[in-house]
Formats: sequence, structure tokens, C-alpha cells
Amino acid sequence: MKYFEFGFHESANRSGHGQEGFELETHRLADVAGGCESVEHATSANKCVVSSFAFSISNHLRARPYVILISDLLGPMPAGGRLLQIFESGIWPSSEDTQLYYAMRQRNNDYDSVNRKPGHLFSRHERERFESFLGMALDFGWGGSIVGGGDAVTVAFNYDGKVMLLCHELQPRIAERLSQSGIPYTSN
Repeated sequence: MKYFEFGFHESANRSGHGQEGFELETHRLADVAGGCESVEHATSANKCVVSSFAFSISNHLRARPYVILISDLLGPMPAGGRLLQIFESGIWPSSEDTQLYYAMRQRNNDYDSVNRKPGHLFSRHERERFESFLGMALDFGWGGSIVGGGDAVTVAFNYDGKVMLLCHELQPRIAERLSQSGIPYTSN
């Protein structure tokens, strides 16, 4: 796993609450892709969004089923890896276990803060590690994005448990999988 620092990254403790803040984060996905030249597949976020799906995590303390669902919806880990970017942290400090988070980073000899290096690049062989970090982000009430769901899907999530999948081509399998999960969702 590699960590990245992005020059355009603003404060990790963002104050944009509610739907407006979430929309801001989804618009920044193209910036994430453009700002990370070492992720070949990240440019897929610059493609036109054809459809989107949104759902809410009902309980941050039980995010694991949502992690599995998101990972499944993204598909196999691409050859170029998968980028998990954290935009929001510190909003729900009582839900955070930063000691656990930094212990996981230190296992990879990285001692920087999430504010300094908010990007986490997982290789194609690190699916379980990706799911662990995504689970922590969702459990902690953090917000961010995931680029590298093949060429067709980008994910945004916020501190309030809202998840949006942006599809760059029609994705009937996503609608089918969400319907099977029983999680209420919206789409356009």
C-alpha cells in the first residue's frame, strides 16, 4: 500500500454539513483523479457520469456489511490498484479510534497523519486491507472517495453515512445487486 499527499487537499475537518457538503465532495472526485498522476486508472473519474446510485449507512458501528457490498459493487481489484481518499475526519471524534488507524498505517512504515497524506493506494492483491481501511473510515464517520472500481464506477461517502456510486456507463448489475441487498437506495 502507498500513501499520497495531494496539493489541493483542504482541511480534513471540513465544516460542509448536510447534502450540500456531500455534493461538494462528489464534485471533487474529478480533482482526485486529476491530482494523482501515479494511478493510471484514476482518470476514469473524468468521464461523464451516466447514472448514479445513493444509499445511507444506517449504523456506523456496524459498517462491515456495507463494506462488503461496496467492495462487491466495485468489482475485482484493478491491476492499477484502488485509491481510497479521506476528505473528512474529526467530525465525530467519539466514533474514531485513531490509535487503531495509525497502527494500521505504521504496519506499512508510514507515520504521517491522515491530514498530511489522505490518499491510500491499495494494490490489486490488497483487497482485504482495502476493506479494513474502508471499514474504519465508515465506522469513524469519515468522508472520502474511492477511485479504481474498474473503469466504470467511482464511490463517494460522507461523514453522515451517505454513499454515492457514480457510474460512467450503464450499470444494471449495480441496481440488481442493491435490490438484492434490501438496502433502500435512489438512482437516476
